[in-house]
Order: sequence, then structure tokens, then C-alpha cells
Amino acid sequence: MNNFSYPPVRALVDPVNGLEWLHAFKTSELALGWAEVMTVMLVDGRMYHWQPGRVFLFHPRQRRIVDGPLSSLKLICFPEWLLRQFLSEHPEAMGLSLFQPVGGGFFIDLPAEVMVAIDALYQLMSASPEALWRLMDDYLWIIFRHILQAARLSSELSKEVMTAIGMLYKLIRLHYREERSALFYADKLGEPVRQLNRMARQSTGRNIVELVNEQLLAEGQQLLVYSDAQVKRIAADLGFNSTAVFSTFFRRAVGMGPLAFRKRFRV
Repeated sequence: MNNFSYPPVRALVDPVNGLEWLHAFKTSELALGWAEVMTVMLVDGRMYHWQPGRVFLFHPRQRRIVDGPLSSLKLICFPEWLLRQFLSEHPEAMGLSLFQPVGGGFFIDLPAEVMVAIDALYQLMSASPEALWRLMDDYLWIIFRHILQAARLSSELSKEVMTAIGMLYKLIRLHYREERSALFYADKLGEPVRQLNRMARQSTGRNIVELVNEQLLAEGQQLLVYSDAQVKRIAADLGFNSTAVFSTFFRRAVGMGPLAFRKRFRV
């Protein structure tokens, strides 16, 4: 077991500490977060609505700006290796957008009865003394399983479909810069294009090409906000034939051009 100066899994109870964590940029932890108060949040320049029943998975090096009161903010922080371990034991969970660090929604909407169960586990975690931090791992595991089961029931997805979509996400992250054809990914997975598109829509609401474009857009946004690279260089790095093609793609997706986006969201 790794040596930590604090429990590997910890529940942040104080909303002030929670906001400090959310606004931190160099944290090395992941965190599950939810709140009972509707608010708006910017993550890497993209706007999300944080509404009751919506659970986010926050990743290291994201730029997060929360706009609004979060008196009911709840965060569970944990090291990345714990999530990797869970996904290795439950590969079908990789098909959930919640567990996609870039390009996916990295949130999931859960029914009220599941949120009640997760809130109860959160209360147990926040009340547990640090000496019992090993129990925290178990509590987090149970929360992950609640989320996975809720996703299965709400979408009626089979384990096989969720596993296939998890593999599709992995392939997209490996090849999105040079391969945008649905046929390429279907061939890699040994599935007919129509069948894989159907599974993708059933699981994520988007088809294969739309998932690839989401990955390209998310990477482009990060490069615009975090790097000094010229738009021409970013377009080339992402596999676009020209700056004009990239700018048109970006403007259609975001509603503004790359330079306007950089000016608005760069810190």
C-alpha cells in the first residue's frame, strides 16, 4: 500500500475547503462532487450546469470556476490509482462518460434513490476517523458500484455494450488526431459500423464521429487556454489540413473562433 501523509480517500465537509479544492489547479487528486444547489461551473472553458442529482468526476490540472453559492457542496477526494484499480476490475465502467477525462461529459445524472444511498455513504466517510481510512476505500468502491448499477438500469445497457464503448473511448484517445472515420474504429473493434454507432448512441447519445469531434474540441480548447502555441500549430497538431478548417470546426462547436475563445478563457 502506498504511504500517504493523509488518508488516500477523504471527504471534504467544509464548503470553503471544497471551493478551495475545486479552484486549485495543481492538485494531483481526483474528486467526486455533487451539490443540492443549482449553479454554473466552467471547466477548461466549457460551461456545465451543476444541478441536483448530477455527479461530476474532477481530474487533476482542470481549470474550474464555480459561479454561485455551494452551501451543500460535497466532495470525495482520492488518488488516481484507486480509479484505475476499479476500472481494471470493472472494464464496462469505462463506457460511462463520467470516467472520461477528456472529451466526455465527466458527469452522470443519477436518480434520487441512488443519491440518497451515496449521501448516506458520504456521511459515513465524513464521520470516520483517520485511523479507519482503509474503510474509506471500501465506501468509495460501493459508491462507484452504485453509479455503475444505476447507469446500467437507467440505460438498459448490457455489460458487453458498456465494455465495447469503453474500448471505443480508449481507441479514440489513441487515434483521434489522425483517424476520424467511423469505419476505422469499427474495424479495430470488429463491429459493423451501424452496430457500433447504435451502441455509441445508446450509451452516450452521440455517434462515433461526434465522439471523435468531442475529443478534438476538448484538446483544442485545452491547448488554446494552457499553451502559447499559435492557432496554426494547434490546427496542425490536431490533424486539420489548415487553420481555416480548424477555425470553422471550432466556431461551429463553440460559437466563437479560436482566438476569441483564448482571449475569453485564458487565465
